[in-house]
Amino acid sequence: MHAKIDAIIERMVTRDDLAEIRAATHGDLAEMRGDLNEMRTDLNEMRTDLNEMRVALMDRIDRVQDAVTLQHHERVVDVASSERAERLAKAARDDATAIGEIVTPPIRVVHMMRTQLDDLAEQVRILKEGRAT
Repeated sequence: MHAKIDAIIERMVTRDDLAEIRAATHGDLAEMRGDLNEMRTDLNEMRTDLNEMRVALMDRIDRVQDAVTLQHHERVVDVASSERAERLAKAARDDATAIGEIVTPPIRVVHMMRTQLDDLAEQVRILKEGRAT
């Protein structure tokens, strides 16, 4: 039984031991609190930096989106203008074809009449020459 008591006594902590433990622990705790406060400060700075980076990134994305939208509108306007020009050219070509179909028969008649007038003028000249002789 004495052995058990001796073992218990060996494991017992004295007041001096407790004071040493408290002093050592208090120093460690104070250092840990300082480290924790530094980490909180660093974390707050990182949050601020992250927020600034997010704002800058969103601004950049907005500028890129604006540039892409502008290019898209320019291409759409170019395509729309090109399609309109093609439609106008086709309409002009169709109009020219329609006018040609309308004008061609009268032009043929005029050419025929011109040929007939030339023939008549030749006959009149021949008749005048025949009378003159």
